[in-house]
Amino acid sequence: RGSVHSQLNPPGVINEATLMLRTGDQTPKKNFTLVGKSVYFLMVDRFARDHGGDEKGCQGEGWCGGTLKGIIRQLDYIQNMGFDCIWITPVVKQFEGMDPTNNQTGYHGYWAYKWFEIDPHFGSARDLVALSEALHKRGMCLVYDMVVNHVGPLFSEADLAKVAPFSKPEYFHQRKPTKLAGSKHAPQQRQRRNVGEHDKSVTQLRQPWIF
Repeated sequence: RGSVHSQLNPPGVINEATLMLRTGDQTPKKNFTLVGKSVYFLMVDRFARDHGGDEKGCQGEGWCGGTLKGIIRQLDYIQNMGFDCIWITPVVKQFEGMDPTNNQTGYHGYWAYKWFEIDPHFGSARDLVALSEALHKRGMCLVYDMVVNHVGPLFSEADLAKVAPFSKPEYFHQRKPTKLAGSKHAPQQRQRRNVGEHDKSVTQLRQPWIF
C-alpha cells in the first residue's frame, strides 16, 4: 500500500490537498453538482495562446501553442456567453515528437506519458492552479478531462520505460498488428496500448484518481 501511495503522490504533485492549501479553500465542495450547468468544452492547445505575438491560424497535427494561461485571458469571453464551467482536455505530459504512422503529435492531450507532470506545451502546475482559482473567483467551475485507460504511441520497450506510472509490459493489453482493407502494405504494429484492467496493481494506481 505504501509503495502505491508514493507513486500516486510523488513530491511536487498537485492533488486535492495541495490545491486546497494553495487556494486557501479548506472546505471540499462535496455537494457540488454539474446538474443544470452549462459547460464549455475546449481543447487547450487549440483554444488560446498566452502571448501577443503571431496569432495566425494553425492547421495540421502539430502543436499550435494554446496554453492554460491563454484560457485565463479568455475567461471573460466564455463567461459572457453564459457558461457556468469549462471542460478542458488533459494537460499531463504527452508523448514527445511525432507519431511516424500518422504524422500526429500529442497536442490533443490524449497521449499521456507521465500522469504526474504537466506538459510544458500547456504550461505548468502553477498555471493549472491559477486557472482553477480564476474560475472559482467568477463563481465558475473547472471540469478536467483525464484518460486513464490508454497512453500515447509505444513502439519499443524504451518508449514504455518513459511512461509513468505504467512502465511495465504487464500493465498493458497489446493490440494485434492491423492492416487496412485493400492495402498492399504489411500490417503495422499497433502504436498505442490500452492499460489493462486485469492487473490489481493497475487498479490500485488509478482508482484514487477516478474516485
